[in-house]
Amino acid sequence: SLRHVAHIRYLRGNIVGAYRAIADALQVSLDPEVLFDGARYAALTGRISEAQEWIAQCIQRSPAVAISALAEADFTALARELHELISRVLSQARYQARTMVTHWSDALDRIASWQEQSGHTVELPTYLGRSCADAAASEVTDAGYLTVLEIERYAARASAPALAFATRELEEEACRRRDATAALKEELENAIHEAGWESSPEVRQKEAEAEAAERECKALLEAPPPLEEHALAGCGIMLAGAAFLGGLAALHGEIAAVLRTPVGLLLSAVMLGGWAFIPILRWMRYRMQADAVMEKALAARRAAEELQARIIAETPSELSERIESLRQQLQEAEAGKARMDELLATIKESNR
Repeated sequence: SLRHVAHIRYLRGNIVGAYRAIADALQVSLDPEVLFDGARYAALTGRISEAQEWIAQCIQRSPAVAISALAEADFTALARELHELISRVLSQARYQARTMVTHWSDALDRIASWQEQSGHTVELPTYLGRSCADAAASEVTDAGYLTVLEIERYAARASAPALAFATRELEEEACRRRDATAALKEELENAIHEAGWESSPEVRQKEAEAEAAERECKALLEAPPPLEEHALAGCGIMLAGAAFLGGLAALHGEIAAVLRTPVGLLLSAVMLGGWAFIPILRWMRYRMQADAVMEKALAARRAAEELQARIIAETPSELSERIESLRQQLQEAEAGKARMDELLATIKESNR
């Protein structure tokens, strides 16, 4: 290969020939070893800028080359430039490492937020946890080049697995919460059945009456009387009053005399305020009807609750306390399950 040809010429002392051969080789391949030899021959022939470019590409592809270059006599002419290059590369590597560690730390902060929202503690493996992230952050400033590169690679690979591990843990916890909620619900239903509450026909009848009254009240409140229809009716009354008043004025021949009579005053009031008369009457009737239906619904619900309370009072205290405890547990379990389901939905949405 051209690299071998260049190396043979180098061993024979033909540095210029070695440089030409390796330059041709670099037209074919940018392998780190070829780049390294190219930088060597360029430095030996005084082509410092070209040597810098090739050694920079070589270090980018194979970081360990930086140490080898500093240790070889062939790079003596490039020593100052090589130190500056390695210093720049090290600064860039540290910046990249800090960025990756910051992303890792941000991922851990997200997981901590998930734990707070769900009330569930996620036990991350030690190698993905906060202690390792903090240790990596503290090492970046003083670590050598190769160590910094390793920190960058490690941190870049840690963020996604940490988030994936936490997500799986939360999904498993969500399944456990669903199972626990279902078990509590079944236990509560069995306890209520044991107490005889659900089998009471009187309670079912009262609850049915309350639900019917509540539906009637809801339907009435959702359909108030249309204002346009009332306004049209009021305008009709106003026009009728004006027509009667005009007829009386025509009979008496003088409008002022008609307006001073009780009938004239009444017709004047109807003419001026008739547009609002019917709407007001209908609205008052609607409100009275709505209040009556609402009171009926409240009374039916109170009757059902009082009957239920009387049946509960006749239940043995131990069973009543057990049912109340199960209800509280079920309420807490359902709240926890809802929080977890909402959190998982948010996580899935953010991952799209």
